[in-house]
Amino acid sequence: MKKKVLGLVYIVVTLAITLGICLFTTEDFTPLIDVIQNIDWWWLLGGLGCMIVYFVFEAMPQYIIYKNHGYSLPFLQSVKVGLIGLYYSGITPSATGGQPMQIYYLSKLDLPVGVSSFISVLKLIFFQGTMTVFCFAGYLVKMDYINEHYYVARYFMYLGLAINVILIAGVMVLLYKPSILFRFVKVLMRFIAKFIGRKAVKLRRKTMIELEGFYRSYKESKKDFRDAMAVLACSVIQIISYLSVSFFIYHAFGMSGENFITLFAIQAMVVCAVSFFPLPGSAGAQELGYGSFFMPIFGDHAIFPAMILWRILSSYLAIISGAVMVTVDTAKGLRKKSSK
Repeated sequence: MKKKVLGLVYIVVTLAITLGICLFTTEDFTPLIDVIQNIDWWWLLGGLGCMIVYFVFEAMPQYIIYKNHGYSLPFLQSVKVGLIGLYYSGITPSATGGQPMQIYYLSKLDLPVGVSSFISVLKLIFFQGTMTVFCFAGYLVKMDYINEHYYVARYFMYLGLAINVILIAGVMVLLYKPSILFRFVKVLMRFIAKFIGRKAVKLRRKTMIELEGFYRSYKESKKDFRDAMAVLACSVIQIISYLSVSFFIYHAFGMSGENFITLFAIQAMVVCAVSFFPLPGSAGAQELGYGSFFMPIFGDHAIFPAMILWRILSSYLAIISGAVMVTVDTAKGLRKKSSK
């Protein structure tokens, strides 16, 4: 609980600092006020719609795969688990908390951890892989433009791409060489046994059962490609929706001149450039990255409101929605305990 609060506090403080910088570095507020007053809310609703699509397709993989494997998971329950995962991703360093918490909540629904772990691995591979492909393709298409405007910032994009490739390669090795993971778990369990004694035997047995379930799901998916295709399709739709938000913000400000491909490619580079920063929700890095990459697009007078709107739609909306889900779920759990 303490870590969650610290994560939220860090994000709020970062937002406050960003607004403070905007206020203290702006000498003439007239252009800024004009931008805010003349926002086309219909275009902004388009950006909101993109994020709603993103939320829905965060839930689709587990809904489809559990159904393929003969388990029942109501779609609305899957949406709830998806939002909870996005919430924990938003408040933990490098978004590391999202998928473990989704696995935990799915286990509370009496769904096998082996299958949910397999879903998380598939989502990691296809989401990061698709994002990497989009980022690299965008760079190739707009190479001259990017080299002209982002001579320094592009190196952060290169680093992000390299980290994504290494991460995906590491996960693929574990999939194709399960003996590595089993050996690691055995060594880890021997270490844990030094602290918890005989309890480690039960923990090891349960862990091995779940690992076998994980690899069993993987072997089944190799025979039937429906699982992989479902996750790939959901990842592509999610990423297209997410990377399109800035296009709608751009037009909401009444701007023109830059096409969808340019804005899409730059947004992909922002994501790749800041995703490896070990900060809750990449707060601070996201703002700095967005400001650096989109300054030539929005200009001095509009970059701050554009950045704030983008963060609200792309991050804070998910955090708030997930926080509501976590609060409601916790309250229900407390009521059940008090009624016993």
